[in-house]
Amino acid sequence: MKRFFLVIVLAILTMAAIAQEPYKAYCEIVGTGNITGTKVKIEVDFGQKAKWATPNARFLVDENGEKMNFNSMIDAVNYLAKLGWELILAYPVTPTQGMSKDPVYHYILCKKVTSDEQIKEGINLKDK
Repeated sequence: MKRFFLVIVLAILTMAAIAQEPYKAYCEIVGTGNITGTKVKIEVDFGQKAKWATPNARFLVDENGEKMNFNSMIDAVNYLAKLGWELILAYPVTPTQGMSKDPVYHYILCKKVTSDEQIKEGINLKDK
């Protein structure tokens, strides 16, 4: 009987240890320039289902809820790097239709986490 309990306890401890294993979470930041060319508009996509209260929340905001402005895509990447994100891939997409021919920049970032709650840690989002 003692061996049975020992096996059960070891199995539970093994499962708990596996559950704490870090995994990679990814996000995409999409940047577009404005008309004056002085700032970059950044949208963030974590690929998760949006919450009902803020279904379109995709813009970075500061502690006061003000939309953050970045000088460049690298400025945004550096901000996210301070929160543990690492740049994996960057690529431009040039629109083929419409008035603007300015490229839209897509950056893929990665962060090691042990739970989904850690993905957005330190990041506040807002729509528009």
